[in-house]
Amino acid sequence: MVRKILCTFPQKVIQEPILYSISQMFDVVYNLKGGTFSEELTMLSIELEGEPDEVDKVVIYLRDDKGVEISELGD
Repeated sequence: MVRKILCTFPQKVIQEPILYSISQMFDVVYNLKGGTFSEELTMLSIELEGEPDEVDKVVIYLRDDKGVEISELGD
């Protein structure tokens, strides 16, 4: 399964190695497709590939544990 999401990271977590954490904690592969970076806000377009339950766990982790705003992207 491949899921495309747009992540808006709040300022309080911008300096955290969140993508590294994802690669260590979950059995998914992520692919950065684009992004905008500033000291106040970071937005990343990411493709997540893996088993559906693992991909769902990543989205839940980002949204609930890290406060990342998640928007689904189409093909």
